Amino acid sequence: MLGPGLLLFLELLSLAFILYSVAASFPKMSLSKQRKVDKECRVFQHSWSVSYFFTEVNVIPVCLLCSQLISVVNKYNIRRRYETHHAERYLGLQGQPRREKVKELIPGLKKQQSVSTSGRDISAAAVKASYLSANDIT
Repeated sequence: MLGPGLLLFLELLSLAFILYSVAASFPKMSLSKQRKVDKECRVFQHSWSVSYFFTEVNVIPVCLLCSQLISVVNKYNIRRRYETHHAERYLGLQGQPRREKVKELIPGLKKQQSVSTSGRDISAAAVKASYLSANDIT
């Protein structure tokens, strides 16, 4: 004779088996059908540089005015960033003066990025020197 605890366990086990077999009969949703934004071949358009003061650095759009990165490359995101943060200040700048301003800002951004890169190199050299000196001490 089986005890009440064992009977309950067997009933739960059979119920779990039934639920598993029912779930296995349904078609599985494929994760590959979900939209992947990074694989949509979005490309930075160079006309956006003059229109919205953006440039492309390592396939990532960067604002020339505030150095803000935009994660998804599409016109809407870049335009929205420009319109919400910079449009009032640069709306009057049109045509050739606007193109000249973009050409003026690009070297400034590159210089700013090279300074941060050299700082990182200095930090790496300092860490390496500390490891070498610690190794000499021991």
